Amino acid sequence: QGKPTQQPSINASGGKDGLDVTVIGQQAQVEKDEIKQVMPEEDAEAEKRNGQGNQSVVAVFSWTEDGTGELSLAQSLLILVTCLVPNLAAVMLLSDIGVGIQVYNAVAPTTMSLGGDLAVFLAALCMTLLYVSDWFYYKTVCMRVITAVPPVVLITMGAFLKGRKYPWAPLLFVLFLIPLALGVYRGTSLRNSKRKSFYTCVSISTALCGLIIVLGFVAWVFASEHQWTRQTKDDLAARSTTIYEYVYTEHALNYTLHCHPDKNLLDELSIDKDAKGDITTACRKAASVWFLVWISPVVASICNFVIAVFCFMHGVTLNTKESDSLARALKQFIICLVFLFGGMYCSTYFTSLALSSTFMAFFAAALCVLSVWTVMEVGGQALKTMAQGHKHAKMLAPAFRSDWVRAIFVGAVNVLIPIFFFLNSLNKSVRRMRGTDDSPGRYTPRAQRLADEASTWNWCSILTKVAILGELFFMLQVGVAKVTYIVLSWLCEFLADFEFGIVLFLVFAVGFGMFMLPPVPGVPVYIFSGIVIADQARRNLGDNGFAMGVAIAVAVGFFNKLLACLGQYCIGYFLGKKVSVQQLIAVDSVPTKAIEMILKRPGLGIGKVAILIGG
Repeated sequence: QGKPTQQPSINASGGKDGLDVTVIGQQAQVEKDEIKQVMPEEDAEAEKRNGQGNQSVVAVFSWTEDGTGELSLAQSLLILVTCLVPNLAAVMLLSDIGVGIQVYNAVAPTTMSLGGDLAVFLAALCMTLLYVSDWFYYKTVCMRVITAVPPVVLITMGAFLKGRKYPWAPLLFVLFLIPLALGVYRGTSLRNSKRKSFYTCVSISTALCGLIIVLGFVAWVFASEHQWTRQTKDDLAARSTTIYEYVYTEHALNYTLHCHPDKNLLDELSIDKDAKGDITTACRKAASVWFLVWISPVVASICNFVIAVFCFMHGVTLNTKESDSLARALKQFIICLVFLFGGMYCSTYFTSLALSSTFMAFFAAALCVLSVWTVMEVGGQALKTMAQGHKHAKMLAPAFRSDWVRAIFVGAVNVLIPIFFFLNSLNKSVRRMRGTDDSPGRYTPRAQRLADEASTWNWCSILTKVAILGELFFMLQVGVAKVTYIVLSWLCEFLADFEFGIVLFLVFAVGFGMFMLPPVPGVPVYIFSGIVIADQARRNLGDNGFAMGVAIAVAVGFFNKLLACLGQYCIGYFLGKKVSVQQLIAVDSVPTKAIEMILKRPGLGIGKVAILIGG
């Protein structure tokens, strides 16, 4: 900017000091180009922003670098309070220990639910405006915080106001604040702390919160006679009058008249069968609300223990730089999550509670947190490198390039695809007006890569397969269920005139034929046997015919399974001698050899029984 100073003339042949400045400049340019080639595109974009004079602090949370300092006492207390406050809110606002029933009664009216829809819509609109206006690159942290307050408040209102329709939403939202706040700490104020120190403190804090909650819940249950008994259920239902008033759209429900398992008079009311089914479904929804109010401290404690175990396994004892151990640990944790939620779902499947959406919501939230943690902690480039060298990723790579897989993705996301590209084009226009992005193209660099990749797809084939998958889904979800009911009803009526022994023989023969088909699972055979045999026994064996038919159906299914195992063994024994069959099943591969070794072990171990049952 000042006056240029005179410099000695330096030529390419050596100059004053014999330095070949032209060659040095060329080498420097080559090194700069090489650095740009190995530099991730996100870093290159950030460098370009800084070069253009954007002095704002870019709010990019990067966890990949381990810090050097230990957590101070104040920082440890901050983590403990961060874990404790949402748990306290969940217990005092959403459980029966506090004012849970009152909260859900307050949000039960239809107007509250509509207000929740409006709040969620306005929150989505606010987040859309923040995305278009490039919120992550606002100049000051204060501006980012102020503009983030409205969508956060609206999401909170939406989660609570939709409590009657989605009773899991308030509890999930409150507990989700724990990993969200910890993630913000990890990427901002505590990013210089040692990784092991941070996760040790988080593990201890969440485990302590979970222990306090579960001990308090046990003391409350036994000290105040709140055990899960019929008296407790009736008391919760009696205090949920507003919920029963609005849970059924046609009219208000009375728990004793419509929903009580021992006293309801629903069968005596002069209403059609479809209306009775709708009332039963509404009763299950209402029961799910007050059951969650009673069990919410246990849910909160389980979530805390899961976070504690995860942080201890993957933050304290695991080195995220070792790809094999990281992949193995993540796989084990996902399997544990599947068994945890699967066990809880099975334990409530045969109850009068509609909790399937609750388990799905918490499981989806857990997978979301796990995915975000993996990307932020390990790094996108490291994950890409790991995936390129992993044998399972190499096996799945061709499947991801299949039109069928792409059709599943397009069918699931559908209208969000054009919405995303439209909003991204607006975001690109905002960046250009602010002078922070002068790259060519209609979209931002990341979105442009997606658009370029999508432009190479065979969209005619993909959209055709989307339509086919939609028809198949409708046929399996609706058509097969209806056809199954119709066929079984017709079969029961058709077999009504046959002798009971002939019916047993026919059921046994059909079941054996179904068992001999490897793709057919055993559940349809058992259902078929139970429905047909129990119905025929009710018709032919007197007053206790149904109970006798159930016992006979169990025996028929058991011996049918044993005989089918023998038949499949004979098929494998004779066909296994053919070279073509051996080549098809890859007898020399590692999985087949492993199965052979497990099956040759003496006795009935867990692995051997699992293969015999599942295979």
